[in-house]
Amino acid sequence: MKIQLEKEQLSLFLKVLKDLKELNRYVPVLVEGKRDRETLRKLGLEGTILLLHQGLNLYEYSEELAERYDKIIILLDWDPRGEAMYQKIKGYLKGHYEEFSFIRETIKKLSGDQFYEVEHLIDIFKG
Repeated sequence: MKIQLEKEQLSLFLKVLKDLKELNRYVPVLVEGKRDRETLRKLGLEGTILLLHQGLNLYEYSEELAERYDKIIILLDWDPRGEAMYQKIKGYLKGHYEEFSFIRETIKKLSGDQFYEVEHLIDIFKG
């Protein structure tokens, strides 16, 4: 998939990616699946990346995350399914994610109609 970003969009994306890499040194990132985690690793994230599907229902998993981590970055897809899960989990993780919500919202805005999944972030660098 080829993704086209204007120069200033690309600059903003690179800034958000830099922020995400830095934050991930201390704060775990929650993604939907293995391909999302692989993409974030390819983009240079070295910290904890958690997978959403761990055999527990969303409420139980959120409770476990809230007990284990003071803060968390939620980076779920922004397709209809991912958006629905995001709405649920952010309610369960209230007080743990808000200061980092700008990351997902900025990426979502930059993606426009070109892509809706974390795994496609890597495609920004394919030319």
